[in-house]
Amino acid sequence: MSGVSLTDVRFQWFTDILEQLVEWFTEGIVDGYRAITEALFGTPVPETLNSIPVGEPQNEPWTQLYDALVAGEITLVAFLLLIVCVQGRHTLRIFNLCNPIRDRQVRRSA
Repeated sequence: MSGVSLTDVRFQWFTDILEQLVEWFTEGIVDGYRAITEALFGTPVPETLNSIPVGEPQNEPWTQLYDALVAGEITLVAFLLLIVCVQGRHTLRIFNLCNPIRDRQVRRSA
């Protein structure tokens, strides 16, 4: 005989089948996700270097949005809005400007 074990052949056959099934499953999920999002939202899915749409996009409508959101003025405006809202809430709580009805109830019960 040639020295090839039947067990090795079966093991290689089994791993080939598993690899093919995983590849089909991955392709089905990616294609289904793209089809569903395009049908629901009417926009193309961002294409990235990996198979899922997470990361820096490569196709045109998404590159400008990514640049504006991640490194652009929208991030700065959102951060400043967050700071203003948090500081405003603290100011209202510190100076008891929050709820005049509750203040009256506290004064009556004290």
